[in-house]
Amino acid sequence: MSLFTKTAAKEQGFTLVESLIAISILMLAIAGPLVAVSNAISQSGYARDQVTAFYLAQDAVEYLRNLRDTNVLGQQEWDATMKSYFDTDFALDTTQNDPTNAFLTCAGGCANVHPMYYDVPTGEYIYQQTNQNQQLPSIYTRTIHLTQVSAKEIAIQVTISWQPAILTTPKTFTIQEDITNWVQL
Repeated sequence: MSLFTKTAAKEQGFTLVESLIAISILMLAIAGPLVAVSNAISQSGYARDQVTAFYLAQDAVEYLRNLRDTNVLGQQEWDATMKSYFDTDFALDTTQNDPTNAFLTCAGGCANVHPMYYDVPTGEYIYQQTNQNQQLPSIYTRTIHLTQVSAKEIAIQVTISWQPAILTTPKTFTIQEDITNWVQL
């Protein structure tokens, strides 16, 4: 064997150190994007929860606005159904057409007394669990507080609380809107 073939045979493969360095560089190149994707997925889940909380809060406000309008058009006092709930916390089942069934008192706190369920067939958040296979416990609770500002105005405060799946601290979202007696403005 000549000197040239012995030298070429020694230089054909990678050494163990070269292989370990190459593997380390490859792992760093892959780990960075994986961490970024993982953070993006958890943040998108949190954003989804926030959007749902906003819609649940707005749903309660719209139900109360509709109730006000129904009272006015039915020639009742504009705040007839809401008067007995001033300055108390309550839950509101917006899937109920009859307001007498929609208002749920919260003597021990709405989260403890009236948990919300997600109804899979309809996609609605409800309070009455009728079919345990189709209605799953949700992460949300909704508390409503009405304050009479004047004879023609009511302040509505809706607080949505939830426990995100990934984060350890509970989250809260509150909106406040005022409704007025639009007939006597």
